[in-house]
Amino acid sequence: MIINRVIPIKFEIDNTTTTYSWWTHYNVWETYVFTVMDRYLTRKQNFIDVGAWNGAVSLYASNLCKNVYAFEPDPVAYEDLIKNKGINEYTNIHAFEVAISDKNSTSYIYTTNTFGNSCSTLKERDTEKIEVQTNTFENVIDLYDISNVGLIKMDIEGWEDVVLPNMLDYLSINKTPIHLSLHWHLFDVQKMIGVLMELSKIYTIENAWSQITTVESIINEKHGELLLF
Repeated sequence: MIINRVIPIKFEIDNTTTTYSWWTHYNVWETYVFTVMDRYLTRKQNFIDVGAWNGAVSLYASNLCKNVYAFEPDPVAYEDLIKNKGINEYTNIHAFEVAISDKNSTSYIYTTNTFGNSCSTLKERDTEKIEVQTNTFENVIDLYDISNVGLIKMDIEGWEDVVLPNMLDYLSINKTPIHLSLHWHLFDVQKMIGVLMELSKIYTIENAWSQITTVESIINEKHGELLLF
């Protein structure tokens, strides 16, 4: 697979990956996240992938940065991530079967249709569930001695309103750029509005069309992808 961005990037996908057929659409999938990685990552910086799924973003980022720290609690997606890391012999991807949350404990991850399909969530629902390990963002930063972070990507299926408030101290100090996916049908909208207001005190916010935007516009238009920088 060759990704034709500013610098062509080539990597392989293990053909036993649960969502193997999905990769045929990879070049047109959420292209803004690739734009953001091209913009912010360098070989001297590290990248944090919160909700790494099968490696969709981590594989690309590993070609641009020093180290990738990938966190994925869905056991099927995590296994796919490990296989895709292995087939490419990428030694700079450090993968952890952990959910970033608001406590260092355990919780349940719930499926939507099937595990591994990218839609597993810690939001409680009446579906199949699996117990997973959880850890806070600041704790994993300390635990794995992660520094010089050029970019954070977060795509965690509605758990944003739980995780982001616990990251505010770190973000206010470091002002690390974040690519954020928002899942309006899953999170507490009023709580998320408050979080966005706090984040707007730290960051300039850009939408997926590379336009500077406001919290009011984000709410009114239900933006799904944002860059905070």
